[in-house]
Amino acid sequence: MAQTGKKRIDWIDTAKGICILLVVLQHVSNRMDADYPFKQDFLTFRMPLYFILSGLFFKTYEGFWGFTKRKTNKLLIPYIFFFSFGGVIIPVLLYHAFGISLSSYDGYGFEAFKYIFSEHWICNPSIWFLVCLFEVNILFYLIIKTSHAISAHEKTADILVVGLSLLMGIVGVLSYLLRIRLPYFIDSAFSALPFFAFGWLLRNKTNFLYIERSWSVAFKSIIFICLSVALIHFFNHGKLSILSNSYGGVSGVLQLYPYGIIGTLCVLSFSRITGKIPFISFVGRYSIIVLCTHYFAMELSNYLLSQTAIYNMPVMFLLTTLICALAIPVFKKYLGYFTAQKDLIKI
Repeated sequence: MAQTGKKRIDWIDTAKGICILLVVLQHVSNRMDADYPFKQDFLTFRMPLYFILSGLFFKTYEGFWGFTKRKTNKLLIPYIFFFSFGGVIIPVLLYHAFGISLSSYDGYGFEAFKYIFSEHWICNPSIWFLVCLFEVNILFYLIIKTSHAISAHEKTADILVVGLSLLMGIVGVLSYLLRIRLPYFIDSAFSALPFFAFGWLLRNKTNFLYIERSWSVAFKSIIFICLSVALIHFFNHGKLSILSNSYGGVSGVLQLYPYGIIGTLCVLSFSRITGKIPFISFVGRYSIIVLCTHYFAMELSNYLLSQTAIYNMPVMFLLTTLICALAIPVFKKYLGYFTAQKDLIKI
């Protein structure tokens, strides 16, 4: 059983930093229609990594309504804020007042608010994850409570948690195979549940996060990482998209959970070896701010670099990341209630 102390595991911030930087890198490469080494490999575990990292810190807290309030503060309020200002108000004002059109702006006006809880794309598409993760948290909470209501025996309840999470995953995958698209990212949430459950299991039922760093652990981790990278690289099913709940056919479905878990364990093992890496750990600790702002930082970077002779993907990635990092203290200080740093709804 894992330790239950409240001491912060600093290298987890490194893993979260790697995760959000992979998200930024992917979106920058898409913006520039560019490629980079291991791009397809990263896609097999980039979003599973995010869900597993979220599952690591799942707690039931003080009951369903208290839990829901907490997740509303951490996920739904940032979603509503960044949808409203980042997806509607700012793009509309930029276009009508200054003639500036963001890359994904398609001429909508303030009527776009009616799409706030839909899958209609607007100018801040990354925030879909916040809604999906909220749904995953609620579903997993219900799974935990149902499992313990059925059985008071801890091991039996744990088996039920795993079984019900896998069942939800099967429902999500079947909706993809049968080409059934559920509204509000529900099918994506179902497919992501096994990853979230794995994160919960990893922290609460194993000692993986608490293994002390040593040369022996580092050596074993490096061997595991090398073998896993080779497996993912040479036997890759292609693009994985939890967002669109699309996994590249039956072969992709068969590799979905193994590759997502193996890739995540690689990142966690690497982060445990390196420990805290100042800049990467910093953006990881405030990854939700980076997630919600990097599209606009990317647009600003694109504008600035288009006026120079250094318009290329690596420079845009670095500039976008730097702008996000500089924005973090501002959002923390002035918009903490809207960026999951403070509770707008009192618990």
